[in-house]
Amino acid sequence: MREDKPSADLCMNLGYHLWISGELAEAKPYYEQALSIRQQVLEEEHQDTIQCRENLGLLLQDMGDLAGAQSNFEQVLAIRRKVLGEQHLDTAQTLNNLGRLLEDMGDLAGARPYLEQALASCRQVLGEDHPFTAASLNNLASVIQRQGDLVGAQPYYEQALRIRRAALGDNHLFMVQSLNQLGLLLKNLGDVAGARPYLEQALRTCEQLVGSDHRFTQTVRRNLASLDTPPQSPTQ
Repeated sequence: MREDKPSADLCMNLGYHLWISGELAEAKPYYEQALSIRQQVLEEEHQDTIQCRENLGLLLQDMGDLAGAQSNFEQVLAIRRKVLGEQHLDTAQTLNNLGRLLEDMGDLAGARPYLEQALASCRQVLGEDHPFTAASLNNLASVIQRQGDLVGAQPYYEQALRIRRAALGDNHLFMVQSLNQLGLLLKNLGDVAGARPYLEQALRTCEQLVGSDHRFTQTVRRNLASLDTPPQSPTQ
């Protein structure tokens, strides 16, 4: 049977516009209907069906339904591993989504293997110098840092920064992210002098790209100002 493609696509488009407008609860039925249409007229393992399921998982995660998102991501990952194999960018993306979800759920030990697999796939499929590889490095570094291994996280953040600088240039919001994260890591390691130039560059770049009043700029400005705040003495 031929898929009624406009119907599924229309549901996806309506859901997406509601989502980006902040109307997440209103978007959900459209994503669910799009998935239902794809399931009825395509195989469950069809690329369009599993992409529809992954999009629903991302929406559920944004809504705070982490268990619902996890169920969908796990189904997508099982199918992509079976159909596409481990060394495929779509599989790496789902590994990344599931790892970041588990990180959001506080399951750092569970998240780390997925993010390590995603990074290995990106390195093999895209190479060491691709921006997607840098994103995977960044995501893994975040989990390692949250596990308390700041020294272990540092080389991942540094490599991500080098890749992004070479691939994207200095004037890019991904550069702001890397500079900000590395600056905060160095601050937490007690290297305030080393942290300062990263946060100063992040602030200059953010002001140039999105303006002085943007929330990203305000966050980086607070992080830079925190370098001059002496640590509080323990409460007696």
